[in-house]
Amino acid sequence: MVQPVGTLGEITLNNKTPTFLLQVMLTNYLITISKMKKEFILFLFVSYFFIGCCNNPEIITYRFNETEKEYVPYKLNETVTFITSEDETLKGSISEINSRIETSDRGNCTEIIYEKITSQIRLNNLETFYITMTKSDLSTPFVISYTKDGSQMDYTTIYKDFSEIKFSNISFNNLTFENAILFNTHNENGEIISNIVYSKTNGIEYILFEDGTWYKRVE
Repeated sequence: MVQPVGTLGEITLNNKTPTFLLQVMLTNYLITISKMKKEFILFLFVSYFFIGCCNNPEIITYRFNETEKEYVPYKLNETVTFITSEDETLKGSISEINSRIETSDRGNCTEIIYEKITSQIRLNNLETFYITMTKSDLSTPFVISYTKDGSQMDYTTIYKDFSEIKFSNISFNNLTFENAILFNTHNENGEIISNIVYSKTNGIEYILFEDGTWYKRVE
């Protein structure tokens, strides 16, 4: 009867196992153990590097200055009035003004702290404008979102960085607006289909919709 004399990994050895096979098995076993040790050491090194680095991350902070905060001219519960191309009068109110600080982990041991201001205008409880201003290098700096009947359109400017935003006098649809910038929204082909004129004085001044109808802010 052949008696087992030991094991190597998952393989049972006995006194009939050839010497050369033992040598091959032992060599493979040692190679496997060596590889596992190397991988484990590499894992420990990488873990230590990232954990040690991110215990003290670089922090980059973006905050609005007082001039930039004035880009949002609204006051909470303020009433706003628009007339339409259909000779209707739409009454709305500023139902929310929210300023908050947010953080984002950029990776590479860098943390971004940035400020965001959001205003909400509700018109006749049917239509809502969300004005979002973000001071950061991670997102679009100025966005106006318009929602109605469950659908939403997002309007953006040509500016990709908050520091680039410049208000000026602009002419649009045979009207002139002071200290204003133009927001656009696009279709799937990248074509402009609707516009919003926004000023530092009154916020949303004028909306031209895709079908040619419009809203105009009145005092």
